[in-house]
Amino acid sequence: MRSLFCCFLLLTSSALAQTPRGVLLVITRERAAAERLSAQLIAARDRAHLSENQLEVRRVLAQGWSPRRYQELGILARDLPLAGVGRYSGSGKLLGLVGYPDFVEKQIQDGPATADRLVQRWAEANGVATQPAQPLIRAITVVPELKEPLPIGSEVLVTVQAESGGTTLLNSSSNRTLTLPEAGGGLYQGKYVVQPEEKGDIALSAHFSSAKGAIEEKPVGHFEAIGWVAPQITAVDALGNDVYRVSGTAPPHALVKVKCHIDMGRFLFIGYRDYDADWTVQADEKGVFAFPMDLNQSETRRSDIELEARFTLYAQNPENETERTAYSQFTSKVRMTYQHRISPDYYGGGWGGYRSGFGFGLGLGSPCYGRWGRYGPWW
Repeated sequence: MRSLFCCFLLLTSSALAQTPRGVLLVITRERAAAERLSAQLIAARDRAHLSENQLEVRRVLAQGWSPRRYQELGILARDLPLAGVGRYSGSGKLLGLVGYPDFVEKQIQDGPATADRLVQRWAEANGVATQPAQPLIRAITVVPELKEPLPIGSEVLVTVQAESGGTTLLNSSSNRTLTLPEAGGGLYQGKYVVQPEEKGDIALSAHFSSAKGAIEEKPVGHFEAIGWVAPQITAVDALGNDVYRVSGTAPPHALVKVKCHIDMGRFLFIGYRDYDADWTVQADEKGVFAFPMDLNQSETRRSDIELEARFTLYAQNPENETERTAYSQFTSKVRMTYQHRISPDYYGGGWGGYRSGFGFGLGLGSPCYGRWGRYGPWW
């Protein structure tokens, strides 16, 4: 059964002080709910800079209340939780609420806001000067601003300015909670990293609890999590000796599958054997990957002409092969600078020192060109 509580503002006179004295009475069926609401009332009193001698907070457990008890107080059980100014007899017996039902807070949903209204209402009725209530969370900043869709691995720096010594939680609509540690002076900071399982509209909110138990929650913002996005090659850099470094970006820790095709062209009506290779690499925690592309492994040598390398790639979740991205493509110009392989012994013996090709003369292959035989592995 959900917790029901009733908060009454009791107006009394004090023989020991000239200023009016009030009592905020918290009534609930559960101890935890009574403690939570009383903490909110105490926080509202502190924000108004009133002392405990002016406003006292009490807790009462109302377990097993009968309908007659509600009738004695002149209130309705269906209005709970409710709060208002208490009306008392000369002997101190609670008789009901002043101005029920027009001036009563009924079916309370926002405890801190209700507590602030009760404190201000009591102070105005009794001519007690107060300062405007200050929010527990004073400011929230987000870097970068949540305007663009965010891929997996994106970092959002959230800073919350609040009272020192409290606890700040960053909650998301994707059921994640991050504790923001205090850097000092009531400044709480932390990084929210977009996870692979997050996709669609994600709402962030800051939940602050003061050292005295006061609680406040404020929205941080929304962002669009775009989930698994296709990897992209960003650069193909020549390292020398016909070796290139291919680098790009992908979802963090994703396996990136890459294929490359280079059309080696034709000689008259006969085509050279094209270059085809594939790689599997894993992106790091920042979503960066790189691998070497060694053109010395090509069976065809086309020196000093510009060739077009066409890459096709996709990424997949290393923990779930069925979860993968769409394909992406990239084209780059490359060039072979040597007429023969740099290290024939490394790639396997038995290869001639000249490029593959075709000879003429009665249709026989020229002994000076082409492949003599393959005796060793490519890698």
